[in-house]
Amino acid sequence: MKKAVVTFHTKDKKHPILHCELVSTLMEKQQGLMYREKIGNDQGMLFSFSFPGPHMVHMMNVKFPLDIIFISNKKRIKKIVQAEIRTLKRIPSLYCGTGKYVIECNQGFCHKNSIKSGDTVEIITQV
Repeated sequence: MKKAVVTFHTKDKKHPILHCELVSTLMEKQQGLMYREKIGNDQGMLFSFSFPGPHMVHMMNVKFPLDIIFISNKKRIKKIVQAEIRTLKRIPSLYCGTGKYVIECNQGFCHKNSIKSGDTVEIITQV
């Protein structure tokens, strides 16, 4: 699987980095982080779509809470959602936003690093 390094450029002049798995196929997108026990504090998953538009993210079979970051084709953060683990009491677990990219990372990463809507990102793809 391809990798990407995502650098966030915040209004606080911080530049936190996430090391992401880059998913682009339909199968990879449907699988996402399902069935994983955890990911590292500086790790995430970057979803790259062929078009900017509305996208939905589900929490089915995801075992830990996430920050879901929706990013425009101009690489500006449009929306950040704190997604909770899906339980029988918490249905539905669909989160919607618009953008060309979506990042999933551990919940709290954005708060800890002062990442907010309107901040920009730099994405460097690695082979």
